[in-house]
Amino acid sequence: MSSAESAVETLPVWASADDADRTLALLRERAAVCRVRLPDGPEIWLVTRHAEAKRALNHPELIKDPRRSPNPAGIFGGRRYPDDATVVFGRHVLNTDGPDHQRLRAAYRPFLSAQAVKGYRRIVESVTADCLDRMSGGPAADLMAQFAEPIPAHVTAHLLGVPAEEVSTINALATDFASGRPSTTLAATIGALMDSALDQIDHKRAHPDDRLISHLIQLHQRGEWTLQEVAATIVTTIIGGMNTTATLLGAGAATIADQPALQRMLDDERECAALVDELLRYRPPTLHTTWRFAVGPVELGEANIEPGDLVLISLPAVNRDERVFDRPDSLLFDENATRGTHLAFGYGAHYCVGAALARLEAAVALPALFRRFPRLSLAAEPAELAWNIGVIAWNPVSVPVRLEQV
Repeated sequence: MSSAESAVETLPVWASADDADRTLALLRERAAVCRVRLPDGPEIWLVTRHAEAKRALNHPELIKDPRRSPNPAGIFGGRRYPDDATVVFGRHVLNTDGPDHQRLRAAYRPFLSAQAVKGYRRIVESVTADCLDRMSGGPAADLMAQFAEPIPAHVTAHLLGVPAEEVSTINALATDFASGRPSTTLAATIGALMDSALDQIDHKRAHPDDRLISHLIQLHQRGEWTLQEVAATIVTTIIGGMNTTATLLGAGAATIADQPALQRMLDDERECAALVDELLRYRPPTLHTTWRFAVGPVELGEANIEPGDLVLISLPAVNRDERVFDRPDSLLFDENATRGTHLAFGYGAHYCVGAALARLEAAVALPALFRRFPRLSLAAEPAELAWNIGVIAWNPVSVPVRLEQV
């Protein structure tokens, strides 16, 4: 038995991203793939190094569909997490593989391709301006509640075709989903999201438009999608499109605040794109990729993964792998600083469908924030910011700032 198989460490309940980074650095030093136990949960394999992560993300024996697991009834060891909801309910891009996954993924293409995303710039600019106008009414603000959360909420609603008057409701539900509360208390949240999705389906049947929900309904009417797949895709689009981008905007703004050199990068389009990309590496929008289930034996690093085992890829760990990134715990910008690319949006067949839109939102919203408030400063030390941390999702609870307009 290898050292990676014999040592099982229980992960702590992290209160901040910095706490997680310290633990993950120690695990990465120990092994590329570590056997760990989740807090009050099952033992899993945690991938902590870049090369092994790329293999795992595209490995045919590590699948996303829990129904094909050798142990479908007990895949989470009897312990449920809020993040499990994106795996065990419905059929959507996060819990399917192969041709089924490609069929479901193709529905996003007309709306989230690199070319299509260019058409969202105006709505992102408008929503961002509205948020900044509201913030300007006082000397202080919470960037999560007033900036990072509402921007992707409105943009995701626009993508789906959800009426503006319902944005606050779905924003609250998505935020509650990522709150880190036990899954038993979040059952009502998932139910409310599904009810909202079904209501939107009924509404769009009577009032179709050119947005994603109406497109999904057309696929259902042609017999290409089930109604369950339509509803589940709406819910996962809300959760994925809102929570991850909120983390990118909130954590990104906190990193840029009080850093004049970084703020200057926002003034140039190419430098801003480089900054956004580096923020994605430095503080990725999710803690882990969604669950993978071994359906056959897999040798990964020194680990011998058995059928039925659970596997997670730690994005903060692999994105700071010293074997790939020079000075990984610092922001990197010179051309020779890296010898590889970050995995913040995954890799391979399951690469994030909303990556281009998330990049656009950050490239528009972050420069606008610091143009409006060039003297914006954190009202707390970065290390003091509390985070909601689950298994997949993580986000700052709040980012309090002081505002000073020119």
